[in-house]
Amino acid sequence: MKSELTTGKNNRDRENLLDKKILSIFDNMLVGVQIFDENLTFLYINEVAEQQYQVLNSELISKSYKESCLGIENPQVYKNFRQCLDEQISTQFEIEFKLPDGSIGWFNLSIQPIKEGILILSVEITTHLKQEEQHLALQAELKNLLDQAEQSRQALLTIVEDQKLALEEIKLLNKTLDDRVHQRTAQLKATNEELESFAYSISHDLRAPLRAIDGYSRILEQDYTHMLDVEGVRLLNIVRSSTKGLDRLITDLLSLSRVGRSDLKLETLDMKSMVDSIYQDLIKTETQEKIYFTVHELPSGYGDSTLINLVWKNLISNAIKYSLPKEHIVIEIFGTSDSEKCTYSIKDNGVGFNPDYKEKLFGLFQRLHKASDFEGTGAGLAIVHRIVTRHNGKVWGNGEVDVGAEFSFTLPKKSETDK
Repeated sequence: MKSELTTGKNNRDRENLLDKKILSIFDNMLVGVQIFDENLTFLYINEVAEQQYQVLNSELISKSYKESCLGIENPQVYKNFRQCLDEQISTQFEIEFKLPDGSIGWFNLSIQPIKEGILILSVEITTHLKQEEQHLALQAELKNLLDQAEQSRQALLTIVEDQKLALEEIKLLNKTLDDRVHQRTAQLKATNEELESFAYSISHDLRAPLRAIDGYSRILEQDYTHMLDVEGVRLLNIVRSSTKGLDRLITDLLSLSRVGRSDLKLETLDMKSMVDSIYQDLIKTETQEKIYFTVHELPSGYGDSTLINLVWKNLISNAIKYSLPKEHIVIEIFGTSDSEKCTYSIKDNGVGFNPDYKEKLFGLFQRLHKASDFEGTGAGLAIVHRIVTRHNGKVWGNGEVDVGAEFSFTLPKKSETDK
C-alpha cells in the first residue's frame, strides 16, 4: 500500500487482506492488537492499542513502522519484528516506550508471524512494575527493621545478668514475630490489595518485642546502672535510643496504613481554624517567641477532617523542625481557589533542601537531611502524599538550601453530586 492512497481505500484494502470476523474479534479485545505487512507497514490497530500508544488509527494505517508517530525508535523492537518475519518465529518481551505526551510506558509485546505479516499483542504493565517496586521497598525496610531489632537484642544480652532467661524470652518473641512476618509476606506476594493490611499487621507485631526490649532496658537503667562500666552504659543508651526510634517508625507505619484502610468521611472544612488549632498544639513555649507565624485567609476545604488534620500536622511540624536552626523563623500559610479546586501552601525560611532531589520528597522513608541533624522517620511526607492522593488532589514541594521550603497541595471542590 502507498501512503498516497486515501483513508477509505486503505480501509477497503485492509478488509480485503484481513478476515472481517477476525477484525471484529480484534476490535473488541481488551489488549492492544496491531498487524503489519511483510514491509512493516501498518494494516490494522485496534482501539486499545490507540489508547496505549496515544495515536489514532487514521494516523498509522498505510504508514511504515519507521514513519509512524509512536516515538518508539527502538533498535531491539525493529530487530524482533524483522526476526519474526524472516525466520517465522514467535517471540515475547518487555520494552519501554517514550509516548507522544512525554511519559514513559512499559509494555509486554507478543509477536507472531501470520500470512499477512506479523501480529502484535500489547499489554501495558507500567502500573504493575511500579507496584512491584513499592513491594520491594517495603520488604527492604521490613528487613532493616528486623536487623535493627536483632542488633538491639544482642546489645541487651551483653548486659543482662540472667542471660539464659533473657535469651529464651527473646527467642520466643522472635519466633512469634518471624512466623507472622512470613505469613504476611506470603499474603503480600499473593495480592496487591493486601498491601495496606500487611503493613498494619506488621507494625502491631513489632510493638510486642519492642515493648519487651524497652521494658528490660528501662529496668537496667533504673536499677542496675551503678553496676555497669562505661561501655555497658554506652550500650544501654544505644538500646534506649534505638527503641525510641523504632517506636516512632512503627507509629508512622500505622498512620500510613490507616490512611489507605479507612473510609473517607467527606465534609466542609474550616481550614484556617484547623491550622490555628494545630499550630497551638505543636508550638513549644520556649520557641514561640522566635517564630513569626502568619495564616492568611484560606478557602474552605472539602475532605476527611481527621486525614486533612494529619496533613497539616505533618507540614506545620516539618516547617517548625527544619526552621529551628534559624535565629528568626518565618512561617506563612496561604491559599487560593478556582472553579475546580482549592490550593493550600506553607512556606518557611528554614534550612530548605537541594532541589535536585525533590522527586524523592514524598517517597516512603526518604530523608534529604541527616538523621543526626533532624529526628524523624522519613514517613511524614509519604503520609501527606497518600492522604492528598486519596482525595484526588496533588502535592508538591520546592526548596533551596539555607533559604527555605514551600509545600503545596490541592483538594477538589465539592461537586454537585456531593451536595
